[in-house]
Amino acid sequence: MVRLREAQFDDFPKIDALKRRHGLFSPSFSDWKRLWTDNPLVLEYGSIWPIGWVLEEESGQIVGYLGNIPMTYELGPRKVIAMAANAWVVDEDYRSSAILLLAKFFSQKSPELFLATTVSYTAGMAFKGFGAQKVPSPDYDQVLFAVSNYRGLGRAILRKKSLPFHNVLGNLVDFWLRIYELFTRLPKKINLNNDITITTADLFDDRFDEFWQRLKQQRHKLMFVRDKKNLNWHFKYIFSNNQGWLSICEKDSQIMGYAIFARSDDYNLGLRRARLADLQALGDQADSIMSSLLIHGIETCKNHKVHLLESVGFEATKRSLIKKYLRLQRKYPTWPYFYKVREVSLHKILEKEDYWDPSTIDGDASL
Repeated sequence: MVRLREAQFDDFPKIDALKRRHGLFSPSFSDWKRLWTDNPLVLEYGSIWPIGWVLEEESGQIVGYLGNIPMTYELGPRKVIAMAANAWVVDEDYRSSAILLLAKFFSQKSPELFLATTVSYTAGMAFKGFGAQKVPSPDYDQVLFAVSNYRGLGRAILRKKSLPFHNVLGNLVDFWLRIYELFTRLPKKINLNNDITITTADLFDDRFDEFWQRLKQQRHKLMFVRDKKNLNWHFKYIFSNNQGWLSICEKDSQIMGYAIFARSDDYNLGLRRARLADLQALGDQADSIMSSLLIHGIETCKNHKVHLLESVGFEATKRSLIKKYLRLQRKYPTWPYFYKVREVSLHKILEKEDYWDPSTIDGDASL
């Protein structure tokens, strides 16, 4: 027998143990708690939403969990309250009750949009059972990437294959991959105006409020709110733990564009990997600015001995530009991004690909 109830902050040690039993990432208590206590939407409306739900066994052990993270989106002038599912995990002996957690998630009345952006195959089937749909971005299960450290990548690949002498063989792989690189060079650096510079930061300042106002006026798409307070909340863990960086393209102290990079390392393989979480630019040189930010991101990966730079999603035109620099491709084993809309008029809009620019800034994919 299990009991379904709302999760509490005091449940963290047992939730942490549950996640670790299943090999899931689990942050510190303070980093986990701030997803709600520092959340701009919670600070605006108060703690009116559960932080999640747990399945509790008779002895008091937590055997199932689903996190519930409020997020603010906008579509043109319309504010959209979204809920992101996070870390749905249930012990094997209690999987028959796992659907109770998802039923609670989708039974919430106030959210207009439900997001699940890190979904396994089995979870995806369950989400579809509750009416969730794949995000209408046909290439979202295709990962674009560029190699920034061939030797490290070669060793990680050989380690995955469990081959002996992976360090020595990694050097040989490095040699042949460098030969391959000679015939597949990246486009040349973009010539921006002399008064446009690219800098690296780990904090979003007041300029992002002004940039967000300009961005949402020019992009009539569903977007996570990218103002100063929301971006600092969303990426606080990544930047405070040295797990990513922010590249800003600016002119006369005004932001012209930016890119956010988040580390996504595979510690078992020793694979050092970064992922493009967001890429935005405005003005006549928008494409050139985004190209420069991508080149700067690859160079930053090389300088920090990161093996790969990856990108997932983005609208079609932006993705075509990214492909010029992240020219290799692999496929996810399953579709990771599902959504559900409660209101009919919004549902009809979001069925169209034109209203999306999805990336790992959405939901919990980069939290």
